[in-house]
Amino acid sequence: MPKITILTFDNCLASGVTGLMDVFNIANQVWQLTQGIQEKLFTWQLVSADGQAVRSSVGLSLAVDGNLNVSERSDLILIPAIHYQTDTQLLAQADQISRNCSQWLRNAYRDHVLLAACCTSSFILAESHLLDRKQATTSWWLGRLFHAQYPEVHLCLDELITEDGGVLCAGAIAAHFDMGLRLVKKFAGEFLCLATAKTMLIDANRTSQTPYMMLQTQINHRDDLVFQAQSKMQAQLRQPFNLQELADELQISQRTLGRRFRLATNETPIAYLQKLRVETAKRLLETTQLSLEDIVARVGYTDISSFRRLFKRETQLSPREYRRRFSIGA
Repeated sequence: MPKITILTFDNCLASGVTGLMDVFNIANQVWQLTQGIQEKLFTWQLVSADGQAVRSSVGLSLAVDGNLNVSERSDLILIPAIHYQTDTQLLAQADQISRNCSQWLRNAYRDHVLLAACCTSSFILAESHLLDRKQATTSWWLGRLFHAQYPEVHLCLDELITEDGGVLCAGAIAAHFDMGLRLVKKFAGEFLCLATAKTMLIDANRTSQTPYMMLQTQINHRDDLVFQAQSKMQAQLRQPFNLQELADELQISQRTLGRRFRLATNETPIAYLQKLRVETAKRLLETTQLSLEDIVARVGYTDISSFRRLFKRETQLSPREYRRRFSIGA
């Protein structure tokens, strides 16, 4: 029977601990019901570095079963998300937790214990060099920070869950539910995973963070000229786009504009414009009942089929599927 250890620490996301416990608890109940037995399938323990209770990011005190040295051997170690307000704070917390726990994590990994990080706790595994040369994911808006800090990790930001060499990572915040289901499936099979998902009303078919991504990462920079270019693109979205005309408006060469744009956003101006059009279409699909033809015109496209292909490529959903899933009025 799978034994799970959940690593806790001050300022962890409370739902990242309790939500996972809920998934395993519901899986146990379904297991007991279908098997006609009283024995639990999953068991778990909570630990902290020093064995003392921790206080979550919402002030909830979490009692633990022991420290790292006295914890029972497990099949899996789960790490909940770090709550943070600034990038500097996140990196500092990940560094501190890694200092306290990295040797314990490395020893467990060497002993073939699965490691699973949710959301920002992928930074802890990266700090501990347990993600070096492995595929990983994290909260979608932290991609640039993560890649800059840990270039040796193969970041797959569009993935909701990654698994590589005995290490799993989940995407943003509520993806800990998806992680829980993935682990139920891994240890107990697809039937129990789907039954648990249906009981908890969790979408077991989610595989990507892409539909949830916004352009936040492309405007979080300090280049005023690029910001002006982005503002003009937004204001003139319905009009045909010409990069040379934009460069002329900004009194800069097209080549220089392209270079600075890539440095600031990690995108070419054309690629950014396409994402801006998709992002605007997403908002209109969410908040209005406009026809797709009207939406396509508002974002500067004339060919609906071409825009459908672009939208599907960027979100992995068709416009119709996106509206059905995310419309406020749905």
